[in-house]
Amino acid sequence: MRVTTAAIAKAAKRLRGDWRLHVENLEQIGDTIEAKVKSFTDAGITYQVSLQKLGGHELEVQCQCDGIAGGNICTHIAAPFQLLIEGKKPEETTGENKDTDQPEEIEVEVMAPDEESAPDDPSEPDKSVAVAMPVQVEPGAYIAAPLPVPVMTGAAIKEREEEIQAIQDALTKDLDYGTVPGIKKPFLLQPGAEKLQLAFNVIAHHEVVEKEVDHDRVTPYKVETSKRLGAKPAKYDELKAAGTHYCRVYVDKDSGKKDFVYFERAIEEGESLGFYRYITRTTLIHREHGAVLGSAIASCCSLESKYIRNPRNVENTILQMSQKRSSVRATRTALGLSGRFTQDPDVVKAEEGGQS
Repeated sequence: MRVTTAAIAKAAKRLRGDWRLHVENLEQIGDTIEAKVKSFTDAGITYQVSLQKLGGHELEVQCQCDGIAGGNICTHIAAPFQLLIEGKKPEETTGENKDTDQPEEIEVEVMAPDEESAPDDPSEPDKSVAVAMPVQVEPGAYIAAPLPVPVMTGAAIKEREEEIQAIQDALTKDLDYGTVPGIKKPFLLQPGAEKLQLAFNVIAHHEVVEKEVDHDRVTPYKVETSKRLGAKPAKYDELKAAGTHYCRVYVDKDSGKKDFVYFERAIEEGESLGFYRYITRTTLIHREHGAVLGSAIASCCSLESKYIRNPRNVENTILQMSQKRSSVRATRTALGLSGRFTQDPDVVKAEEGGQS
């Protein structure tokens, strides 16, 4: 796979912990860097990694893990590359290979795009690895760049859709997903999102990116409530036109029988003590090679009608709901499931209908 050094450097920022201890037998053969990298999980697997300089800021990279097959730059590639950037010698990584036949130290040079780099001796090959710096572009300007190349064929996309359908068929209605009258697509529940994450071998990492907490804030509120009625009220058409009443139609899946349920709207007013707002980012990370598949942000606030009456008692619930919403959204978008599921019922709203 051909990638830019800037892309690998970006992937190297995800390295955490004692990642240097995972790199073994780092050596250079001509313009090719060879290394063995142990799995960053507990799988106990060692992958053969190759980075070949193509000229300019591009490298041809290879890794035996499954992650690179999907077009991702895995951490197994990023780790030896980062060692080159830091100027580490091969024997400084694991303490092995201290023979006198060790290759010479690899020179790594960080360049801006407009800098020229050439070896002091023209007869010597250039062994530096150039890291592309961000290019400043004026607003509205265009940069000539090759069109992106698909990483999946039409047949592969169709095969993946069949696999997703098989996974969706294994989910349980009303436990993993549900439906709302008037919404065509089922909404994804948290248990279903967790099962999909297990099926795709990803783990969800939650991060609070912003929060507001005020235990003593007094907030006046006016909330619309609904009271279910036992029967259709008299002069329903007039009440519906006035906006004080509405009807929802529930259809029995087996018999097809329709049940008309009537509701009366009312306004509740009061004051609440406490204010809480959390914005959470959920990132989906592949368990095997550590690649980030995608992320999503969602929020939850005590001003929502279900929490506004007594926010002090539901602060933790608001935090968990924020995480739940971002987790469901990340699962839908990062795994390509938006066409099959909508957001959970806390976000979608059923259409209201009825008959006179």
